[in-house]
Amino acid sequence: MKRILSSTLFVLALLALGALAFLAMNGAPGLPVVAGQSPDGSDVPAPAAEAVLAPEAPAATNKYNFIALPLDSTDSISPFKAAGLASYIGSSVKKVVRFDALNQSFKTHTVGSPFNNFDLSIGGAYLIEVDNTADSVVSFIGDVPTQGSLVFNLERGATTADCKYNAISIPLDRSDITNAAGLATAIGGVNKVTRWDPSSQSFKTHTVGSPFNNFSVAIGYPFLVCVNSAGPASWPASP
Repeated sequence: MKRILSSTLFVLALLALGALAFLAMNGAPGLPVVAGQSPDGSDVPAPAAEAVLAPEAPAATNKYNFIALPLDSTDSISPFKAAGLASYIGSSVKKVVRFDALNQSFKTHTVGSPFNNFDLSIGGAYLIEVDNTADSVVSFIGDVPTQGSLVFNLERGATTADCKYNAISIPLDRSDITNAAGLATAIGGVNKVTRWDPSSQSFKTHTVGSPFNNFSVAIGYPFLVCVNSAGPASWPASP
């Protein structure tokens, strides 16, 4: 049976023009980061700041939104590729971005370009850049995936202190997971859980073991999880 899920989009009405400084993350070529901000969102001097994940800067009148595809929407999004997702949402979409866990970098498809028109995946998490003509809500139509069928392969760090980011969404049958710490526990071997804050256009991170920024999570929503060497090769485990 087909289901409809909606996701709220944050649309920029007007953004004052200004300069943003970007730095390259050590060990992650091509992944720009906002200078002068720590992963928990606090301001620190740029040289001392731990790198913050960020896609390339959008146009001044555009904003990014982080969405997931929790339903099997292969029939309604055609082709089931970045360009198809942009077309499905509408002409307000300028870019579709995925996180490449293997290379720890963002890969961007620019609408209208023949390049990097990557395949989508059920449960996949994507950043979309929209202009100020976008609707505030996008709805996805599709079948609910069979319980246990949604599995994410995870890249892991070399040690328990080292971790690698992976883009996931919380499966629709995991309503027991309600906050960032709970998501980290459910997966295991996770050092950080990160969400996208569309209002500030930046990622916000909960560091496992810290009492700070333990934000709420919900089924069908996308997150980045930084998995260390003790983490699983895939999640959720097959039933």
